[in-house]
Amino acid sequence: MRLALALSLLLTLLASAVFPPLAEAQLDCGVVDAIDYPLPGDRFRIGFGFGAESRRFGGLLHGGEDWWGRNGKTLGEPVYAVARGRVTLSSATVWGPDKGVVIIAHTMPDRSVWYSLYGHLEPLNGYEFPTAGSCVQLGDIVGAIGAGRASPHLHFEIRNFNSDQPGPNYWSIDPKTNGWANPTQFIIDWQTWLRGLDAWRLNLYRGVSAQTPAIMRDDGTILYLDGSVIFAVSPARQYVWYSVTLSAPPVGMVRTAPENFTVALETGQMEDWTDEGVRRLIWQAAGPPSGPPIAFGDRLLVHTPDGGLTAYGPDRAPAWQIAEVDRIVSSAVSGDTLALTDRTGAFWLLDGAGQVIDQAKLNRPGDLAAAPGGGFYVRSSRGLWRVSAGGQWRWLGEAPRANPVRSQLVADPADGFYLWTGWSGRGEVIAYDAEGAVRWRTRVPDELGAVSLTLDGACRLLVGGNTGHLYAFDRRDGEPLANLRLYGDGSPAFVGVASDGLARFLIYDKLVAFDLEAFTGPCN
Repeated sequence: MRLALALSLLLTLLASAVFPPLAEAQLDCGVVDAIDYPLPGDRFRIGFGFGAESRRFGGLLHGGEDWWGRNGKTLGEPVYAVARGRVTLSSATVWGPDKGVVIIAHTMPDRSVWYSLYGHLEPLNGYEFPTAGSCVQLGDIVGAIGAGRASPHLHFEIRNFNSDQPGPNYWSIDPKTNGWANPTQFIIDWQTWLRGLDAWRLNLYRGVSAQTPAIMRDDGTILYLDGSVIFAVSPARQYVWYSVTLSAPPVGMVRTAPENFTVALETGQMEDWTDEGVRRLIWQAAGPPSGPPIAFGDRLLVHTPDGGLTAYGPDRAPAWQIAEVDRIVSSAVSGDTLALTDRTGAFWLLDGAGQVIDQAKLNRPGDLAAAPGGGFYVRSSRGLWRVSAGGQWRWLGEAPRANPVRSQLVADPADGFYLWTGWSGRGEVIAYDAEGAVRWRTRVPDELGAVSLTLDGACRLLVGGNTGHLYAFDRRDGEPLANLRLYGDGSPAFVGVASDGLARFLIYDKLVAFDLEAFTGPCN
């Protein structure tokens, strides 16, 4: 009964987040078709963010964002309407010594209505307030930053309530559960929604995100961890099932068989689940895992700080152990051979029985990818290599300088491999043929963070970053095909392409499906 009530409450909260009440008489100012920030980002910054705890207001949480000038010039600067809409409040004195407020109602394409609030304004330098009841357009000036009691700044909110009331601006619990939206997230996401690129989207319940990627079935069903709960979303964007709250925070989950997966908890407890939501087995590893488990044939490998690497058989009894392996940084499976690197830079090549085929020192951790036809591609600071399943190393060439934490390697099933160098704002995607010759290289100007690399069945290489950027490249020549941005908070991003031809992008609190033909154009 309590589980049913919890699900009902969850769905109610999700519905209220996606479809806030439609206010009356809003459509005569037009539907939003473009959206932007209230101040130029190159000259202003957010100094006090959404949801931040305020000591001034007794620990209450901030319902908006406070914007300051980057070069110290803030007072008297003009503030702009973020989108078209109707002015529902316009008062230069409503906050008393903290100056004036303007509120604008915006009707979105999904017929939801949201209100943007601009606080601490004054009519300065010829920048007048709009008239209440009037229509404004994107970029219209709504006033100037005034001289309130605090240092001059803009208080900016997005919310779905209090159309003509200037408060409240702080709340005792998470503002997102009470009608506020994170303003930056709202603008970033709607800039993409207004491009009409998505086939569908689903707002996800979000607790404390587990630091682990999602699992996708061939049909597009997504299994993901959110806080200490497992969720399953169908190809038709419906919640299929969700688990009871796990007994401890999860460390990660991994596919162990076509219809089964395992979740590792930070206590060392392991749970084997079916894709239909049946928990098959609870068992205990040798200790708390230092990272997500690794599936290797019918064995599950778990690394613990005290016990090294332990392999558990189908009956979940220990099969073999290698105590010398340090915390694992990267791994790849090719047939019945496993390659991994640990944080000391050691490279290990193992067979299914736990026999060490080869061991080498890479100086620092590198990147691994299973090569077509067997063996592995390896990137280290010392070069690019092809390592056979028997442990023979073949030099492919010099390796470019790469971020040791965020670089990533993925093999092309037809020929060669791709490397993401991982640098902030200047990272490159580099394509190599099977002999290590560079086929193309393309620079990415945006900060992507940690990425998920995916190849579709046609011509595309998809690169999704945990900052919310998604890029599509033509993997034949490196030509950028398309890109978009959604809001990301640094939690793991997931990109996958299902048999229905839709790419799934799971980032922060949303799961979005894109028709690749519509997103990038056809592969000619």
